[in-house]
Parts: sequence; C-alpha cells; structure tokens
Amino acid sequence: MFDVAGHDLPGMNAATRLRHQRRVAGFVWQQTARNPLPCLTAPQNVVLPIA
Repeated sequence: MFDVAGHDLPGMNAATRLRHQRRVAGFVWQQTARNPLPCLTAPQNVVLPIA
C-alpha cells in the first residue's frame, strides 16, 4: 500500500483519485514562463491561473 497523508492513492479508482487531486493536491509551475510572479503574494499567485 502506498499511503499519502492517510490516503491509498493507488487503491483509489480513477474518479475518486481525480476528486482527491482536485480537493487536496496542488502544484507550483516550475517552467520559466509559469513561475510565480514576485510582485504578488502566494495566495494571489495561486488564484491567478484560476481567475
């Protein structure tokens, strides 16, 4: 079993895993063109792609 914060990700079916990723997981772009903007706060950088 591969446990991440109490969740068995490989044991989840695709729909459950997708729901988990949308509600729990996050990421930060590491490509030069998508780096966080230094003039914004961390929450503003997170919301920017969503808006």
